[in-house]
Amino acid sequence: MGSAFVGWILQTWLLSAQVFSTREFAQLAVYRVYPAAEPWFIFILLPLGFTLDGGLFHVDVSAGIFGILYATVYVLHARTWKLSAFVVTTVASFLVEELWRYGTRPQVWVSVGLLCLLIALISPILTRWTSMVGMLYATSLCVLADGLFWLIFHRGVGSTVVALLTGIMSGMYVNFRSRHDQFVRETHHAVQHDVLTGALTRRGLTTWINDLRRHGVTYGIVIFCDLDNFKWINDTWGHEVGDCVLREFVSRIRAKLRAEDAIARFGGDEFEILLPMEPGTLGDEVVQRLHQAATSGSYAVLQGGVTLDIGVSMGWTQGEFNEATANEADKALLSAKRSGKNCVLKASGYSDATEPCLSVAENVDANLYWLTNIAQSLWADAYYPFVLTDAHGQIIVANQAYANLVGRNREELQGNKPSISRSGKTPRRVYESMWNNLSHGRPWSGCLLNRRKDGGEWWEVAELFPVTLSGQIVGYWGLVQDLHHAQFPEVVSREYIRWHGDIDWVFQPIFDAATEEVVGYEALARPKWGEQDVSPETFFRIAEKLRFYSQADWDCLDSLLERLEEVSWPKGVRLFLNVYVASLSDTGRMRDWLSKFYQQHPDVICVFEILEHHHGQQEIDLNHWYELQLEFPLIELAQDDFGAGEQDVIRLVNVMPNWVKLDRAWVSIAETHPESRDLLYAMTRWARAQGIRVIGEGLETRSQADMYMDLGISLHQGYYWSHPGQQLVASQK
Repeated sequence: MGSAFVGWILQTWLLSAQVFSTREFAQLAVYRVYPAAEPWFIFILLPLGFTLDGGLFHVDVSAGIFGILYATVYVLHARTWKLSAFVVTTVASFLVEELWRYGTRPQVWVSVGLLCLLIALISPILTRWTSMVGMLYATSLCVLADGLFWLIFHRGVGSTVVALLTGIMSGMYVNFRSRHDQFVRETHHAVQHDVLTGALTRRGLTTWINDLRRHGVTYGIVIFCDLDNFKWINDTWGHEVGDCVLREFVSRIRAKLRAEDAIARFGGDEFEILLPMEPGTLGDEVVQRLHQAATSGSYAVLQGGVTLDIGVSMGWTQGEFNEATANEADKALLSAKRSGKNCVLKASGYSDATEPCLSVAENVDANLYWLTNIAQSLWADAYYPFVLTDAHGQIIVANQAYANLVGRNREELQGNKPSISRSGKTPRRVYESMWNNLSHGRPWSGCLLNRRKDGGEWWEVAELFPVTLSGQIVGYWGLVQDLHHAQFPEVVSREYIRWHGDIDWVFQPIFDAATEEVVGYEALARPKWGEQDVSPETFFRIAEKLRFYSQADWDCLDSLLERLEEVSWPKGVRLFLNVYVASLSDTGRMRDWLSKFYQQHPDVICVFEILEHHHGQQEIDLNHWYELQLEFPLIELAQDDFGAGEQDVIRLVNVMPNWVKLDRAWVSIAETHPESRDLLYAMTRWARAQGIRVIGEGLETRSQADMYMDLGISLHQGYYWSHPGQQLVASQK
């Protein structure tokens, strides 16, 4: 029994070694010399070797062992028509082996029939399960068949044991080889194909070209392409979005390629496309079709339904598939990118069928694709109105807030200029200032008087910025707001920002109600915007929002000097004028202004009214004020709009001005709330005790004037006494 077992082991070793060595030799030697001969080497040599084992060495090679041989080769090789030839060689070799050993006995034909039956049963099993599961089923079936044959013909148990051991060895080999071959295939695919997009790598493209050459194909179209501003996509949206864009691009291109065409990725967003063609074939239409496939429609690669518009630059040529042709296409791509991107350019120049570099999106500069994408994404639901234009000022992107602001839908705005909302009343010098800054690459802040589609006028306060690319202005973007109905972030203070309209002046008298004589005039600025009158509230609101209120104040003061040159000022009558604390604190500039003023009117007392609602921006420096008073003793200080501020009383006590002007709101408060008159009366008595004179503003009726007189407030200003006017009056008529 021991010697028999050793014999079975040796037979198993011999048969298994034949299978393993034959296949390994075929792969290591035959495949390298002549790949097509490798399967034939295995299909013929293995069955022939088993026949020699049985005929010469009297190895009991049964139908089950030949079945296991068939199953092993079936699993390790592709199921092609060549397997049909292997069935023939296997059955023929087994028939020869059986006749060699047993002659023409009936059991020989039964054995051959059994092998044919096993092959017929094994083939569908291995088709269904190509892994170790199929091999296990096939081996079990072969061993079972050998066992039945042994029981029926009393041939001996040896062949069944050898079949079992050979099946185990073959199964182990198949398992190892399957895993190894799978690893080799995956490694080869990874080397030949880009793992992200599935496109060929540089090595894969070389292999593809070599395969073409073996088939005699060497000519075609070579396209180099590059995704425009791809680095910006990665930096802005992240590499995950960038990867999605690359996959989508390759998918779009592949959908338009034939099976024999190829696309390769060399790294980043650089691709090469090769299309085998016959010499003389026109490639313009083909390349344009690929470009349109890559750029038409947005790339849905962002969450929330947000899309990106992608531009693609392509350079191409036709010729032999070699390095020289590739270099020509690469240079054409470089020229396409320098020509504005998102275009197709042939190596020899623009072909007849290829348009110059045009944007895919109509009326959109190719250089603005990157900004168009982010503007659409960021501004879609923004509260503030935003607009993006090209270098010619045509609107590319306008969010819904902007459309609502200007009173037009976005379809009307698209392709038009923001000047579609122009009212025609903004002075020309405003636009000159705007374009002088923007055309030199500087931002511009300012205001425009516009008109909506329904005819309503509105003040636009705009912050405009040039968009530059490689030192060239390619567009402009802006944040705009309605002056009176919105809150905006403060803009950066810039020296060039100023009021580009004119400033006229009117004078409203301040009366002593007891004598009905004029004691002073308040100089009131009346700004003009072209021919349009602008309220002081609008003027100063614009100045505050654009942060040029200090310059606006000085513009007013300087224009007042010009106006006062035309006025013969009444003797003994004061001049009241509003100023910002910042202007009053600029002692150097204020000295210059006062010097000019007193050269015109040396005997006029000038009363500076500190605007209460601006006072909180900067507290008055009393030391500077006292220095000015020493140099110009005829100047006085007034606290304006008393009662409208949060710290009026504290400021009144700290500053101790010469005058206090009650805010006009006190008139209605005292009328509707009589108990508040006690407060006014007490404040007036305290002020008089401190030498401070009190003026009541906003008096429009006789009853209001009488009420203030009863409270001890005899200095009045308001429409009841006189409207502001160009001329000065001496007394109440």
